[in-house]
Amino acid sequence: MFTSLCLIVFNSFRNHTFDTFFFVFNFQAHPSFEDRDNFGRTPCPSVAPDVLRDQILWQVGALDALCRGYNRRVQYIKPHGALYHAVMEGGAQAHAVYEASQILKLPLLLMPRSKFATYGEGFAERRYDGDSLRPRTEEGAVIHDAGEAAEQSVLLARNHVDLHTICVHGDSPNAVEVARSVREALTNAGYILGPFVPMV
Repeated sequence: MFTSLCLIVFNSFRNHTFDTFFFVFNFQAHPSFEDRDNFGRTPCPSVAPDVLRDQILWQVGALDALCRGYNRRVQYIKPHGALYHAVMEGGAQAHAVYEASQILKLPLLLMPRSKFATYGEGFAERRYDGDSLRPRTEEGAVIHDAGEAAEQSVLLARNHVDLHTICVHGDSPNAVEVARSVREALTNAGYILGPFVPMV
């Protein structure tokens, strides 16, 4: 059986200072296509919309049930990897994810140009081509320099009034350095950082 990215992350935290963790952070569901071998980053256009909807309901619903066991709740959904891009394209799979979010009564975090976005996000260390992310299969898609990522983050914050958060991918080799640089740059630019949804 496929284990969603949501539950993989949950179980990793379950084994490391879990009780403390639960009272410090907001919880985001990060559902993906059933693509464990490629970390959810392979497009799956053959997955029927009704099947995808049920997969999202299962992944997010299971994570939320675990959160309830510790008196917390999932507060929003951000699709992962290839699913994120499928939602941004706005086709039948996008509508399936949106339908699941409506059934679960959870907002969606996406790039601001999506009609399904409740909250808007930018990406610190992903290269943009216009208002879209450059595919990871193309050269230069990932920004590895922490200073450049920080500079892009400030520009995104300044240029998009409907931006609520900046994403730094945790699986990059220098993710901690990038996150620190982004935080410092935004703070120095006058932005006050904090949760964009209330803790539940």
